[in-house]
Amino acid sequence: VSFLQYLEETAASTEGIILCGDFNSLSLFRSVQTIQSSFEGGIVDTWCEKGIDMGGKNGSICRVKGCTFPVSCPLMRLDYIFWRKNKNGRDGEDGLVLKCVFVLAGGEEKGEQLKYASDHLPLCAIFTIMS
Repeated sequence: VSFLQYLEETAASTEGIILCGDFNSLSLFRSVQTIQSSFEGGIVDTWCEKGIDMGGKNGSICRVKGCTFPVSCPLMRLDYIFWRKNKNGRDGEDGLVLKCVFVLAGGEEKGEQLKYASDHLPLCAIFTIMS
């Protein structure tokens, strides 16, 4: 099964969806545009919906909102968490509720840099499951 076939099958579901990963793509690239257009009724880029800027590297340009790459000076947004609410018509009352999204980059205020297992900073989202 190709990724596009998987997207088509998943899009037909009425369940809430979280699709995340390192897409190595800017938001204007075809790969990201394809994901966003594959879901009838829409799938949301969580950063655009509820992204929280956790502050910069001592105010430098090295922390552009939502950017995760490269770790040493994040200037590109290549990682995404997409989300779709349950398609039950009860907006926010049932299913997945997005609380916030942030890039995890601690220790910078002390001149330290955390050790990461990747060349990207972690992109994190907090959801609540309502029923």
